[in-house]
Amino acid sequence: STRRAHVAVERADRAERHDARHPKRHDGEMADSVTAPTDELPRWSVADVHESFASRSFLDAQERVGADVDRLVSLFDEHDVRGADGARTVDDTTGATADEVIAEFNRVSSDLDLLEAYVYASVSTDSRDATAQAIMSEIEPVESKLRPLLARLSDWVKSFDLDALLEASEQAAEHAGPLARLAERADHQMSESEEHLYAELSATGAGAWGRLQREVTSQLSAEVQFPDGPQQLPMPAVRGLATHADTEVRRAGYEAELVAWPTIEVPVAAAMNAIKGEANTINRRRNWASPLDASLFANSVGRPTFDAMQAAVTDSLPDFRRW
Repeated sequence: STRRAHVAVERADRAERHDARHPKRHDGEMADSVTAPTDELPRWSVADVHESFASRSFLDAQERVGADVDRLVSLFDEHDVRGADGARTVDDTTGATADEVIAEFNRVSSDLDLLEAYVYASVSTDSRDATAQAIMSEIEPVESKLRPLLARLSDWVKSFDLDALLEASEQAAEHAGPLARLAERADHQMSESEEHLYAELSATGAGAWGRLQREVTSQLSAEVQFPDGPQQLPMPAVRGLATHADTEVRRAGYEAELVAWPTIEVPVAAAMNAIKGEANTINRRRNWASPLDASLFANSVGRPTFDAMQAAVTDSLPDFRRW
């Protein structure tokens, strides 16, 4: 994860941005040619983090993160880090509280991010890895405890005059930008109890549907009619053919996709409807005018920037189609 240096404002709407925060799949990428055997393809190596799931360092890290999240919840309760009925005044203790809370939130978030990235490196490259899948299922409830704390921190920051808080806390001053975003985010949150409930339910809601979609699509294969004969390839490798220099190879990959995708259309359509249906419901309850507004805020993209990028894509479509 690359989000360890700042307060984890990006944890907002993790369900919609799960893929963006993890490494991309490489299990089907091609090596030197379109016919490279599987054993020559690139492989993940995360041994510099932990040797294996059974290693003492990994087991210790998993246990430590779970305990740290529980202690962080207690820390938030101790300092009453949550929303208030009215505006709070920055006093002598506020700066020290902000320093401790922000530093601990960052540390625990960083450790959890690293642990999740380590496991996801296996899940994303081999969705049939039962051990990695089981461990990911153990980590998700831990993450669901951490996510509501960001909502509580947002409400807490919103309850103060931000300039006064930045003046009182060194940690707050170092994170002025993210904290301003958190204060803005507070206007688009449900109640504390609702945010907690949503965090718990999302693991078996959109989160579970997302995993199903990733596993079904990653395990799909297609027969590609290459100029020199047919070959069965995993779908990520077929998708990779879209950038091949040979027109006929690109066409073969495209036509193979048209045949393969409909074979899993039912579970994929169900997953998409469930994921986006949940997102639409939550976004309405969080007072977003549209799902697009929520996504743009979560990704720190302004509407004019999005419109410019969308226009560039539209203008480029004829070139893409010719390619």
